[in-house]
Amino acid sequence: MFTHAYDSYMRYAFPSDELKPLSCTGGETLGGYMLTLVDTLDTLVVVGNYSEFEKQVTLLGQTLDFNKDVNVSVFETNIRIVGGLLSAHLLITESDLPEMESFKQRYNGSMLRLTLDVADRLLKAFDTATGLPFGTVNLMYGVPKNETPIVCTACAGTYALEFGILSRLTGDPKYETAARRAVRALWMRKSALNLVGNHINSADGTWTHRDSGIGGSIDSFFEYLLKAAILFDDDEYMDYFEVFYASAERHLRRDDWYMQADMITGQVTWALMSTLQAFWPGVQVLYGDYKPAARTMRAFQMIWRNVGFTPEGFGLVSARVEPGQARYPLRPEMAESLFYLAHASGDDTWWEYGVDIIHSIQNFTRTSCGYAVVEDVEKKTLGDQMESFFLAETLKYLYLLFDDDNFINTGQYVFNTEGHPIPIKYKFSYPNLNNEIYRREKEAQPVQIVPRETCAAQTYIQYLSTGSVPLWLLAQSARARDQLQQQQQQAANAQQQQPQQAVPQQQQEEPQMKQGIPISSKTDEQQQGADASFQKMLFDQIQQLLRSKDLDADEAEDDDLGYSDDMEYVDEDEIEDEDFEEDAAYDLYTPPISDDELEQDEPLQPMQPEPGPTNQASGASKDLTEAKDDEMSFDSDDVFVSDSQQQPKDEL
Repeated sequence: MFTHAYDSYMRYAFPSDELKPLSCTGGETLGGYMLTLVDTLDTLVVVGNYSEFEKQVTLLGQTLDFNKDVNVSVFETNIRIVGGLLSAHLLITESDLPEMESFKQRYNGSMLRLTLDVADRLLKAFDTATGLPFGTVNLMYGVPKNETPIVCTACAGTYALEFGILSRLTGDPKYETAARRAVRALWMRKSALNLVGNHINSADGTWTHRDSGIGGSIDSFFEYLLKAAILFDDDEYMDYFEVFYASAERHLRRDDWYMQADMITGQVTWALMSTLQAFWPGVQVLYGDYKPAARTMRAFQMIWRNVGFTPEGFGLVSARVEPGQARYPLRPEMAESLFYLAHASGDDTWWEYGVDIIHSIQNFTRTSCGYAVVEDVEKKTLGDQMESFFLAETLKYLYLLFDDDNFINTGQYVFNTEGHPIPIKYKFSYPNLNNEIYRREKEAQPVQIVPRETCAAQTYIQYLSTGSVPLWLLAQSARARDQLQQQQQQAANAQQQQPQQAVPQQQQEEPQMKQGIPISSKTDEQQQGADASFQKMLFDQIQQLLRSKDLDADEAEDDDLGYSDDMEYVDEDEIEDEDFEEDAAYDLYTPPISDDELEQDEPLQPMQPEPGPTNQASGASKDLTEAKDDEMSFDSDDVFVSDSQQQPKDEL
């Protein structure tokens, strides 16, 4: 499937942005800068086509130019172009792939130079009084005249990964500062319910669209808070995520579905399943909340099997495809969440769901020169477009779902929201100077967070070699391995240099630790010693985590990770007052949900609407054009509520 789609783009559409698979031509959709090729670079590495990757990196380095008089989406350009180029650079310079060694010696850093070029052009959009960016920028001249200040929440708060890495690679804090300032601006404007709306005025910080949800216009804002916390070991991002996550589960969740609700009152405004919501179970798996993720994915799969695809909108009250929202543009969110669920649990159900997706796409959307978007999921009519994210995300996640031995499936990568992998490295999180500053600010004004021990946040200790990234533990493990390898390399270098210059080893370690020195080849005995040291370091982390949860870690001595084979799972409902029984050893892994707990392929039943007023015109309210004209105004006191004034929230 990937070969057919990629070859068709290169044959019929390149160097245009995207392929038109019905007319077998190309078209410009974003900025006229070879969008699909840039978006697909790291997928070539994932599927093992290293020669094509090297060829296209060289080509782009010689021909790609962003000095164009064209208006582009700041958000889309960041996640697709900045993310794609940055991921390609990191796969060359930071991965340990033997197939990349030869090219690494000849690589001239062109992908990073291009990334910085386009990122600097995007930064002009962040020059606002609030720190919230404009939604559009001209690549040559900056923000266009008369550009609307209305921007979606995701479009304002989805830069922490790319911009954070750029600051660490260059030593220039301007990128991360812009991204963090935008996140803080949204955080400051959350409601008393800890909800955010979906559109905001970047000029004055007032909400123009108060509907809150987990789907379109908000989705990746939540995603980046968690992933940035994992990648950079960042306390501030983690605290923010935990607050928003608890609020979403409390105010937006109904059974296995998620509603849209007013950010001020919490009243449901639209009972809609959006295909963009399907990313949420993947985020829940990253956070360690496996059970609700599995339930929601099963609910989404019922729609897929009944309709054939997930439409842009499915009414939960009418149990029908919403009028005007019957499109399926080959989106990746279902495949993305299945990737996390499958590798975290080992449950065959998720692979079976993946087969359903492959069959639907292959049987209904394949054309002679690519794959076409579905204009109507009920009539199965096709449109003349193949989105770049089909190659960048959809096919990548489906491939990784079934390729257990792929280098990505090691738990040492996080994906940006366009599916571009970024390696977890010790040098990307150390030193995190913001953590100390944030801790002092938090002591002055405490942030309400859900205690981590109340969430199933450590569910995947048994799956450290999988493709999922289970919250801070696996991220810390990857950083610990990276740090240990650096220390070993430093010791080896110091030993080699000792006859030439008698410099104390202690003075060599600190500066070298910050530089990410590549790993040298080791003998089998050296590798065994490295593995033993790493296991001890990881076990120490796990013991510390267990002690923080008042668990007895004394029995955890049997296997490499420090766990005995006779551990048994204890349901959270059986633990009273969040205290654990003293003489029990607990398995932190949440087992897959059995068929007795969840019935598969249940017939879709309409939901009963909640009593009270609802937004009958909510469909129209979702229109972005009306969002730009909507001038809702309310006192700032309705939005700016200090944490000290908030009432305590129920724990998860």
